[in-house]
Amino acid sequence: MHFWHTWRFAVVLSGLTILGFDMAQAVPQLISFQGRIQVGGNDFTGIGRLKFALVDAQGATSYWSNDGTSESGSEPAEPVELKVQDGLYSVLLGDATIANMAPLPIEAFSSDEVFLRIWFDDGVNSSQLLQPDQRIAAVGYAIVAATAHQAEVAKTVPDGTITADKIADRAIESRHMSPASVTAVQLAPNAVTSDALADGAIGFEKLPPGAAKFEAGVVELDVLENKGLNRFVDVRIPFSSPFIAPPLFSTYNGVVSTFSRGLALFTEVNVAREEVLAQAELDLEAIYVTAVDIPGKSIGSRTSLTVVGRLPAIAFRQTPERQIRFVRALDEDGRNWGSPTVVVDGSLGGDHVQLLVVNDRPAVCFYDTFKKDLRYVRALDNEGRNWGESVLLDEGGDVGILSSMAIVDGRPAIAYYDTTNSALKYIGAADSDGASWNTPVVVDSDGSVGAYAKLIIADGNPAIGYRDATEGTVNYARSVDSKGTNWGSPISVDSGGFYGLDLKIIDGAPTFLYDQRTVQMSRRVPFLYLRAVDSIGEEWGIPQPLPLPDFADFENIFPGTFSLVYLENKVYANLYGEWFRSEGARGEEWTHSKMTGTIGSFNYGTDAEYSLVNGSPATCRSEGRSNNAVIRFFRLPRKVTIDWITIGK
Repeated sequence: MHFWHTWRFAVVLSGLTILGFDMAQAVPQLISFQGRIQVGGNDFTGIGRLKFALVDAQGATSYWSNDGTSESGSEPAEPVELKVQDGLYSVLLGDATIANMAPLPIEAFSSDEVFLRIWFDDGVNSSQLLQPDQRIAAVGYAIVAATAHQAEVAKTVPDGTITADKIADRAIESRHMSPASVTAVQLAPNAVTSDALADGAIGFEKLPPGAAKFEAGVVELDVLENKGLNRFVDVRIPFSSPFIAPPLFSTYNGVVSTFSRGLALFTEVNVAREEVLAQAELDLEAIYVTAVDIPGKSIGSRTSLTVVGRLPAIAFRQTPERQIRFVRALDEDGRNWGSPTVVVDGSLGGDHVQLLVVNDRPAVCFYDTFKKDLRYVRALDNEGRNWGESVLLDEGGDVGILSSMAIVDGRPAIAYYDTTNSALKYIGAADSDGASWNTPVVVDSDGSVGAYAKLIIADGNPAIGYRDATEGTVNYARSVDSKGTNWGSPISVDSGGFYGLDLKIIDGAPTFLYDQRTVQMSRRVPFLYLRAVDSIGEEWGIPQPLPLPDFADFENIFPGTFSLVYLENKVYANLYGEWFRSEGARGEEWTHSKMTGTIGSFNYGTDAEYSLVNGSPATCRSEGRSNNAVIRFFRLPRKVTIDWITIGK
């Protein structure tokens, strides 16, 4: 089927004819176009779907199209629907009120030859290109001429006619000004203030000779990627002029109010690469440190940290009331904390606290120092604002100290020390909330065994690491079923005596961190990292020592105050406030840094625990002595921002 087309153009000029109109009036960027369509030799009547494009003489360049999609003379994507009566139609090209019609830019007529290309679709036959393209003569160029006339008219405006009160705010932009048209003489005193200058608008090249020149910037570092968590980190700073003084640094965290000056060690200026190499000291003792305490009260022993509803939370013992309390942060990083709530009043003498999320609510197992038995209590809400009645789990003699709680087969379970019988015990709940519990199971009773028990899940079954005081060994036992009903024979993974340990799954394998000593308060004891060869702990590797810092004599330390966490192919260890990191899970190479603060003249913590808080290692511990004891929460920030400033020539 062939389409036949004839046409004519006219420019629309606000109702005026093309001859004799007032050039001072605005000229709409519209072209009136009329055409005639025949289908199969007959005049077409109906809704026609037309597409328009302005192209060059070869049809290889598109200056404009009705929907803005034509490239290299190609057919636009969307048509303009027009009513055609007896073959005749008309349209205003560039009328943006018509669907799929884009405005006509002045630039479309910057070429000497511009042609209109048209496609037509009658709704029955497919869209076809109408031949030939029609050259646009003077009508389109009248738009450009009117614009030029307006520029000439501007020259006739008398000086002083357009005053500041006649110009809207920001009406005159830099594109309206010729280069160097505004100099210092045209500016009134104090006319340009600092808030009117864009960042980087005044560079060194715009300052007169001898003027003081400064450069400043911000460097953001990933603390967890800083090898060894060292206080000094390498910093590369780009610059645009030589230095006459090394950069001065200040380090801070962008959110926390803590602020401290950092020492910058100027190392090298690389003129060819236009950068300065330096070392900045990160004062990490002051980062993400939050006191969680109660005025006038001595609190904090037996702290336990976990994440409750994406927010870090801590359960702890408060003295002298011997209450167990619970406090939850107000943000995911633990910068701010809410008010503590009472979990267990002082009538039960709560101690040896373990906090865990059980079926979406915080729960605590603890040791009753008065009755010397093991108990469990779960919150009545997800936030830990209100708590239920405690449940008695084991009694008779002295049972329940140094406990460890985990979720086993969907239910809470606890490993703990039976002091009376010098045995390691395990008890599992009969339901997912811990409302009722099964009968305790003796895991190991050969000698004095069971202190510092740590309960984990190893390849689907519960497993426990603990101390054998009789043999002076680190022991490990794993259940032969997923519920902890039956246990395999305990194995000794290392000997030599020790007083504290932690057991975690690191990169898929059970892993110990422990000290090796025979006297609890002895100095310079080795701390060892030991990982199983397999996922269940049948075979174990070789213990790897952690490097002790020169200042770490550990004179005032308590057992059980260190822990492990695994993140992004790195192992993080915490020993009484001393932080270590190993590249990789096997712990062959360790680096060290001290990142925690002090309380008065004392710097020690009891029952420090590690947890991942918002993607970073975090720990909590009690610090101080007597009535000065408080709880501290520490989290390694992912990012630290370093501000720098330097003087240039």
